Amino acid sequence: MSASVRVGERPEPQAGGIITAGLASAVMFALAPVIPILSVFAMVAPVPLIVQRLRRGLSSALLATLLAAAILAWTFSPGLALGFLLVLVVPGLLLGEAMARGRGLRRGCAWAFCFLAGQIVLGLIFAGPAVAPAALQVFDAFRSPEFLAELRTRIPAENVDEFAAQAKLVYSIMEVVYPAALVIMGALVVLANAGVLRYYLARRDPGWLEGGSSRGYAGHWASS
Repeated sequence: MSASVRVGERPEPQAGGIITAGLASAVMFALAPVIPILSVFAMVAPVPLIVQRLRRGLSSALLATLLAAAILAWTFSPGLALGFLLVLVVPGLLLGEAMARGRGLRRGCAWAFCFLAGQIVLGLIFAGPAVAPAALQVFDAFRSPEFLAELRTRIPAENVDEFAAQAKLVYSIMEVVYPAALVIMGALVVLANAGVLRYYLARRDPGWLEGGSSRGYAGHWASS
């Protein structure tokens, strides 16, 4: 069965869509802690919520967001759920809100990036000593004695010594430039979500990308 939404109409939330979007977003984000190599899916975890915003309205997207956050808080920790909301969901919903209001994908990217950049700046100002170790944790792991000892069992010792020297150099560089690296990561998160959203809309409803985003809720969406 198909359904269309006219301009000016506010669609009613549908439980099925809310549950599906919330579960999909939570599962995509949960892949990162469980299977780190699939962390790329965590970056685009807000996409189901953005689509819910465009398809069924802001109230449905917020309910799906609460469901996803509750699942993550129960499965992992409230802190991880809060990070999910601040770093991924809010920028994603800002992107979707810009699209729904007819401001376009580029304006949505700008809103989302400004929000992330503001968080980074505030974090560096008020929690700099705590932010630095977290930002450098990955680079520090590559020069840890445990990692180097394990590496020696796999490659020649002289190669390990060379790798250790390079890891130390990279760490010393990142100690200086990590704020810029955080900003770049924020930009990558925004671009990744915008890219996946654009691909989805191009396949499902190209009107949003061909000057039709100004229609607000207008458009035809297939649902069952």
